[in-house]
Amino acid sequence: MRAGFTLLEILVAVGLFATVSTLAVGALFMLSSGQQKIFNAQTSQDNVRFTLETIAREIRVGLGYEQAGICADTSCLRFTNDDGEQVTYSLGQDGGCLVSVPGVRCILKQIEDATPQPVTAPEVLVESLSFIVSGIGASDGFQPRVTIVVKTRTPGTPTPETTLLTAQTTVSQLVITSDDR
Repeated sequence: MRAGFTLLEILVAVGLFATVSTLAVGALFMLSSGQQKIFNAQTSQDNVRFTLETIAREIRVGLGYEQAGICADTSCLRFTNDDGEQVTYSLGQDGGCLVSVPGVRCILKQIEDATPQPVTAPEVLVESLSFIVSGIGASDGFQPRVTIVVKTRTPGTPTPETTLLTAQTTVSQLVITSDDR
C-alpha cells in the first residue's frame, strides 16, 4: 500500500480551503468598511458638536440678533459679539468653503466686512443650517433666544451608506438689555 493522498482528496481539501478563505476575507472587508463608516460618523459628529458649541458661546454673550434683510431664509444670523463687532453666521455655498467640491457646503463666519471664513471642518458636509430667533420683539417680553439646527452628512462613504446627522441647540442671551424688553 502506498502512503499519500489521492488527487480527488487534494482537490476537495483545496476547494474547502479556498471557500473558507474567501468567506474570511469577505468578512474582514465588511468589518473594515463598517469601521470606516463609524469613524466618519464619529468625526462628523465631533466636528458638528464643537462648531455648535463655538457658535452658541458667541451668541450667548451677543446682542441685537437679526435675520431680516440678511438672507432670504433662516440660514443666517447677524448680531454684535462681546467685543462690539458685527458677526454673521451663514450657510456657505460652493467655493466659499475650504474644499471646492460641488455641492459641499459649510458654515461661514464673517466679522464686520472681512472675508467669511469656514467654521466647520472640511470633513463636515453641511446640508442645511437654520437659526430660529425668538424674543427679539419689544412686544413679546421674552428673553432673546436662538435655536440652531444643522444637518450634516458623513463624507467618504458611498451615497446609500452615508449617515445623516441632525444636531440642535438652543441659546439664551446672557444679558438682557433695555432694548430687548
